[in-house]
Amino acid sequence: MDYLHEPLALSGTQGLIAAVLLGAAAGFILVKSQIAFRKTILDQFQMKDCTFFKMIFASLAVGIILFHFAEKTGMVRVNSGETFFWAAEIGGLLCALGVALCGLFPSTAIASVGSGRIYAIWVFAGMLAAIPAIHFVKDFLVKTVYNWPAPFTYQEFLPDLFSNSNFYLWAAGIAAILYLFFEFMPTSGDEKE
Repeated sequence: MDYLHEPLALSGTQGLIAAVLLGAAAGFILVKSQIAFRKTILDQFQMKDCTFFKMIFASLAVGIILFHFAEKTGMVRVNSGETFFWAAEIGGLLCALGVALCGLFPSTAIASVGSGRIYAIWVFAGMLAAIPAIHFVKDFLVKTVYNWPAPFTYQEFLPDLFSNSNFYLWAAGIAAILYLFFEFMPTSGDEKE
């Protein structure tokens, strides 16, 4: 009966099967929506085609609402650990640099490799090389970046920002509005010659 307390905490064969099925479904969606391809992401950065942002904001709007109701019904439980503001900022900048250089996000790179895009193998190899690289700088990070004081803590900031309202619904609403914004932006196929 432990599965009633943590139904999504699968281990062993069940966890492996669930991971393979969810990964295959996510990869299928990424490839069919064409956001697994470098051209789609580069077109987004040049504002020629907003398919990437449409998919991201639609996913956020649906996912936030589903997670909210899954949390309220007890299907999932939030287990947030200690966060480090500056470590997250540096990690975000490194990810942005990687996207700018390669034209792929980590998840889209894996889907690109799975769909046979040879150029994505180098991105995938770089992600795998980062795993042992972080081991070498771990001691430096613990002594420096993890100890830098954050300018604010979002745990205190967000409830005040969204007081008298539901944060999840606000976030889903903002994602839906951004989706609609990018839905009506002209794409490369809409241009008149």
